[in-house]
Amino acid sequence: MQSIMEKLQKRRTSAEKITRLLNDIRENKSNAINRFLKEAQQTVLSFGMKVCGGHVQDAEDTMQEVLVRFFRGARKLKFNDTKVLRVWLYKVAKNACLMNRRKGKYEPIYMSSINELLPRNENGEVQTLDIPDWSRIPDKLILEKENSHIIQKALLELPLDYRIVLVLRDMEGLSTKEVSEVVGISETNVKVRLHRARLFMRNELSKYLSPIYEKGERVEEEKGAKL
Repeated sequence: MQSIMEKLQKRRTSAEKITRLLNDIRENKSNAINRFLKEAQQTVLSFGMKVCGGHVQDAEDTMQEVLVRFFRGARKLKFNDTKVLRVWLYKVAKNACLMNRRKGKYEPIYMSSINELLPRNENGEVQTLDIPDWSRIPDKLILEKENSHIIQKALLELPLDYRIVLVLRDMEGLSTKEVSEVVGISETNVKVRLHRARLFMRNELSKYLSPIYEKGERVEEEKGAKL
């Protein structure tokens, strides 16, 4: 069965679109730069909101800053390696987000540690098993507008270092190697942070979405019994 994070990852296309459009620019295809800018604006804005939270206006300001920096760097790289450019785009976006956070925008500087947030068993140990089964929740339920704030709320409760890894890997679709390059840590540490972040998200999302799904499933079963 697929998990919610796997379903989210399956739907994501941002990184793939960015790569394809960068290839179009390299091949001098018609209107490629304008199409790239449109997609990059959406990608950077979405990344900023998921990672940094805050107001849309702050995220839009960051987006403009990121695109200017990106194209300055991209000219030096000459669009020869689209995967390098893709990593560069997310690295610039991540750095801009961190810089604005230090200036007091977005969320407060203090954040709980991941160990404080992970679910624990009755002995006080971090829970790694017996996580509520929310993998059967249908895509439709995850995509419903009223549930999007649940995902955003859970994301923003994650410590920033773990949130960035989760968003880059599971939502933007970067490889483990690419995430390590964006964040500046080893691939092993990426995997550790990703595992802990997924555990936290499973626990948080299942609190809200599993009961909703189970209720809907029971209604369907009752309807079937009456037929």
